[in-house]
Amino acid sequence: MRKGQAGPLRPLAGAGALFLLLAVPGAAAAPHDLIVFTRPAGNRQLVFSIRSDGSGLRRLTDKGGSEGEPALSPDGRLIAAAGGAGIVVRERSGRFVRRIRVRARSQVTDLSWSPGGRWIAYLAEQCEEGGGRDIGPLCADLWLVRPDGRARRRLVEANVHTVDLVGQYAWAPDGRAIVFERFDPAGLATVDVSTGVIRPLPGTRRYGSDPQWPRANWIVFTRQRGPFKGADLYGMRPTGRGLRRLCRARQAQAPAVSRDRRQIAFLDYRPTGDLNLWHVKVVATNGGRCRHVGTATEEWTLAWSPDGTRLLWENFMERLVIGRADGTGRPELLTRGSAADWR
Repeated sequence: MRKGQAGPLRPLAGAGALFLLLAVPGAAAAPHDLIVFTRPAGNRQLVFSIRSDGSGLRRLTDKGGSEGEPALSPDGRLIAAAGGAGIVVRERSGRFVRRIRVRARSQVTDLSWSPGGRWIAYLAEQCEEGGGRDIGPLCADLWLVRPDGRARRRLVEANVHTVDLVGQYAWAPDGRAIVFERFDPAGLATVDVSTGVIRPLPGTRRYGSDPQWPRANWIVFTRQRGPFKGADLYGMRPTGRGLRRLCRARQAQAPAVSRDRRQIAFLDYRPTGDLNLWHVKVVATNGGRCRHVGTATEEWTLAWSPDGTRLLWENFMERLVIGRADGTGRPELLTRGSAADWR
């Protein structure tokens, strides 16, 4: 995606007035945690890994290869990344395991492991209507494949809505279903992984997007107040009942669920002159006080630490920043990169 350069973890105080907008610090890292991310190299993408204390930087992509958008398996032992004509699977050490060839008319993107690690979901963008007419980059197919490359199948055809080439889907906690944003008709729906049966979610028609599924009986998403009127963070049951606002925002987007599923972080778009800003906010999964914990200038990364006490996001020339989810302390710069995941 974007160019980056590694550097030691260090506080950002005194690094310029803009850095003062970031309101979160790093903390002592568990020695086993791992962050994977993407950096550009000319016209190629490279995947790197690093520990959250800034140590152990390692390039994982082979010489001459191109990979991006890495995703760590739920147990943190495997890394899947979009590369070439499919998906590259590696051990967390970087050792190559296999390349999964996929059938797609366009690039593979937005990889996501199922909660139990039995499936890898991905999007194939630039889907088409009957007769072979291109719909364009706002639509994608949703595919599933086993990590060993078997049982590949298309779960949703030509109906996953993407915004700025960012996928809009999430796994249920038990891995038996996926919630996604439909292209047509607009709104949220769930799809059963075994049967492929799709069920629209009442109350999300036209104004529901960016879904997450933190608990079996609770889906979180962003919901517009009306055309060009901003969006808030909402929650509802998978049946469509119990709709309620969790946090009012200016333009909520990209919610991310903590590993213990008790908290939701999200980005709240706040344009300021020529600079795009996103307030990083955190709220309990069931709602409550919504706190501001920092400010981002890129929207490609928002990830929780394994213990749920810290957050990772992007700032200023694709710098990956680690900070406390409670909003205390100062921000810390980890390295340069984009599209990061953390386990």
